[in-house]
Amino acid sequence: MVVQWDERNLRHLLLDNGWRNISPGEVEEVLANPNSERRRLRDGRRRYRGATSGGRRLVVVVEVPAQQRLRPLTAWETRS
Repeated sequence: MVVQWDERNLRHLLLDNGWRNISPGEVEEVLANPNSERRRLRDGRRRYRGATSGGRRLVVVVEVPAQQRLRPLTAWETRS
């Protein structure tokens, strides 16, 4: 799996929603975690709900532009 970062999704994660204090590394940890819950959403998107290596619980929504490629769109912390 390859995580696709670009100026737009990094800006959304780090600047537009910087108050969430979520790093690209934490997003990648949730996406790579085999215990993360995965759910298909409309328009080819997927939602991952899982934990980082530090135990932080995140929800990450991604696009799937190609096989084995994930492009993060947004992420937020969850208590569940």
